[in-house]
Amino acid sequence: MLVIYAATAIYCGRKQASMNGEKIAGFLLKQMIHWGGALVAILCVYTLLHTGRINYEEAGLIMLLVLALATFLAGIHVGWHFYVLGALLALTTVVAAYMEEFMWVILLVAVAIVVATFFWSKHKATE
Repeated sequence: MLVIYAATAIYCGRKQASMNGEKIAGFLLKQMIHWGGALVAILCVYTLLHTGRINYEEAGLIMLLVLALATFLAGIHVGWHFYVLGALLALTTVVAAYMEEFMWVILLVAVAIVVATFFWSKHKATE
């Protein structure tokens, strides 16, 4: 998932960077450092998993939290959509830690966010 989010952030942010007058090479370097740091953190979690320091459930939650933070912070360079996605991933991490069957809760929150975003974008376009 990290690679997919990184590719999406780079694709979406490239256009915004050029509109803001930022050089594409500088933007790409920032993104590679940002997502590369997240990848190193995930590889560290795998190391903890393979050495027996943490179990699979804990590793999954930690990796999801790293992905949530990286996605949220990508919103600085890419746009508010990544703030929302990062917050949703963080909420997923917290809910998964407390509930066994958490997918329905997250699905409801995700649908609410998509609907709110749709109406907000539609309202903003009519202004």
